[in-house]
Amino acid sequence: VPQFVSLLLISRALEPQGPEVEPSVISRQLRRRLKRNEWALHNQIHLIVWILCLMLLSRLLILAAAMVSSCLAGSLDELFHAAISHWVRWDAAGYINLARNGYASAPDMLNYLPLYPYLVRFFAFLCFGHYVFAGFLVSNLALLVAGWALFRLVGAEHGERAARRAVILMMFSPLSLFFSVPCAESLFLMLTLLAVLCARNRAFLPAVLLGMLS
Repeated sequence: VPQFVSLLLISRALEPQGPEVEPSVISRQLRRRLKRNEWALHNQIHLIVWILCLMLLSRLLILAAAMVSSCLAGSLDELFHAAISHWVRWDAAGYINLARNGYASAPDMLNYLPLYPYLVRFFAFLCFGHYVFAGFLVSNLALLVAGWALFRLVGAEHGERAARRAVILMMFSPLSLFFSVPCAESLFLMLTLLAVLCARNRAFLPAVLLGMLS
């Protein structure tokens, strides 16, 4: 009797619990969903490539302006001989020093918040100890993500045309120089934009965490 009851319960559990759907209908729905996901992924890749091209073009324009200024100042040879370290000035030098030696070596720099130098230290480990290159890498990756987040935010409110204009203005702003050198500005911008984007999408816990990191 117990075996009969258990078999009866199993057979009822295996019975269809609603109207049957033809396999062809399910396959069509699955194909449509996969096509939508593929199209969305294609759009995101296209957007990231477009932002990356804007970044490269605007950085080249900044470099050209620096070369013209160096020619006028008679220090173009310094720019060529120190193509990377030439940009490590002011706060950038402090962040690189913190990433390399920590706060114990510079107790007067406690006002420099730790997230950026710790990220630079992590990327420097991946870059075989090149701290300056790691600083440039962190800053420009953060700028790329910030451009994507800005596009999403403005696009949701004002449409794609306004979103593209906003990203172009951000990339070609003269002060965007500080978004590419080893400083924390691009990381701050990225985290702030992502926090606002998450809050707008009602993902409040990630928004709080991103705001805290910002």
